[in-house]
Amino acid sequence: MLYRCEIDTQYPSAEITSLISEKIAESGVETGLGVIFLPYADAAAAITTAGKPEVFEDIFEDLNTMIPARTDYRYKENFCKAAAHTKSALLGVSCDFIISGGAPELGENQGFFILDFVAPRKLEFFIKVKA
Repeated sequence: MLYRCEIDTQYPSAEITSLISEKIAESGVETGLGVIFLPYADAAAAITTAGKPEVFEDIFEDLNTMIPARTDYRYKENFCKAAAHTKSALLGVSCDFIISGGAPELGENQGFFILDFVAPRKLEFFIKVKA
């Protein structure tokens, strides 16, 4: 099953773990694979620590240190968006996961997140669930 979803993002991230669990339940798949896909060049999908906002502060601080917004990008439309493109390319716009017992297999304290490097905005994304 393929689900088209939409979320209002707030910088730096939006947790979508409960939505993923909802769509798995809706699909009826007990064992299989899932994929989150974002059709954007300035956002990313990730599995990381849930319930600890300081983790995202650290992640974004590290990303901004490694890939700062600069004014000398060749992409001149928006230099902040140019940095977002690099971050998205490094982290990836999709995330695969295993489904077992009708639920996503996640480690302790893990969750699914959308990292939006130009938030806030509405983002459309896809969840694919397959037995």
